[in-house]
Amino acid sequence: MSEIQRWTVNEPYLDIPGTLLEGPYHDAANNEFRFVDIWDQKLYRLDLAKDPDSLRVIDTAASVGMRFNDGAVDSHGRFWAGAMNDPKIKNPDAEGVLFRLDPDLSLHRMLTSVTIPNGIGWNAADDTMYLTDSPTGKIFAFDFDATTGAISNRRVHFDIGSSLEPDGFAIDVEGCIWTAVYGGGCVLRIDPAGKVIGQIDLPTRNVTCPTFVGIELFITTAKDDRDDERLPQSVRYGGRLYRVDVGVRGKPKTEFRFQK
Repeated sequence: MSEIQRWTVNEPYLDIPGTLLEGPYHDAANNEFRFVDIWDQKLYRLDLAKDPDSLRVIDTAASVGMRFNDGAVDSHGRFWAGAMNDPKIKNPDAEGVLFRLDPDLSLHRMLTSVTIPNGIGWNAADDTMYLTDSPTGKIFAFDFDATTGAISNRRVHFDIGSSLEPDGFAIDVEGCIWTAVYGGGCVLRIDPAGKVIGQIDLPTRNVTCPTFVGIELFITTAKDDRDDERLPQSVRYGGRLYRVDVGVRGKPKTEFRFQK
């Protein structure tokens, strides 16, 4: 077995006291980077031209039962999003749903009986959709009909094979999935055949989601579910934002196509 490529990140790019950072997004037109803190209900905005000094925080506090967890837009401008039980209200179970919102604003229930839907994306050929259900330890693949938006033939693309959980992911131009590993302190690079070919090691356990900015990955994390302040500094950097040069670009993203 050939050795996998490794990267090591030793400290945060943005050292903030976050709790559950998620949803990293690069607005290329404005060179703005945004992410949320789900647990603390905050939206963070960062001007990448000014780096950390430009950080702004918006409080978005609200009370909800079911909440959305992750989302992505397919090649035809349809928005896919997974909903789950809010842990503040009820422990997540198999009541989660994957929805598809079409440009005409019609809403379709595409998949039920998921627990924590994460990481939605498509391959370069646009005939396969990937979806993570974190507590199962699996990233699933589906046959995808780009014309109609239908999915079928659910199967396992990657199984982490342990108590760790794959979380959000990004896909690069070579068709590889970069999945955050919650509880594992890393991001894994998985090739189109479902094999691990790379690993980014981070100084904290709960890694939540990566996204590409050029050839860099920006990576969100969550505070350790144990008491972070009593942990060694080497693993106490949860709830921070990281960045690392991985030498490959992300698959271009598609915007929602609102049909007037």
